[in-house]
Amino acid sequence: TEVLGRYVRAWEQADVSGLVALLSDDATLSMPPMAEWFRGAAAIGASIGAMVLTAEARGKFRLVETRANGLPAFMAYQRDAESGAFRPLALHVLELAGDRISSITAFIDPRLAEKFGLPASL
Repeated sequence: TEVLGRYVRAWEQADVSGLVALLSDDATLSMPPMAEWFRGAAAIGASIGAMVLTAEARGKFRLVETRANGLPAFMAYQRDAESGAFRPLALHVLELAGDRISSITAFIDPRLAEKFGLPASL
């Protein structure tokens, strides 16, 4: 869908405002195994903008589409500073409500790439 394509572009271009525009007002973000979670588009944008999608993050991520539990999902790969290869970082599982993302669960576990039959590097 268009929403999923825009999600990929937002991550790959480190576009926090583009990502926030895709979220429902009451969207949630959780990142197992981390305990903290966020509710609301503004809170999610602030946390992702501070932690991950900083100004220097443009081009640092590549997302590969898959499905998890019947939901759209992406394996996020992060560029390795030394080799330049993209290595698995986290599996993003999205829940949609109409044309908005209502939930992002980012499982921070690089081993999930193999379990989903995805490449070990890009």
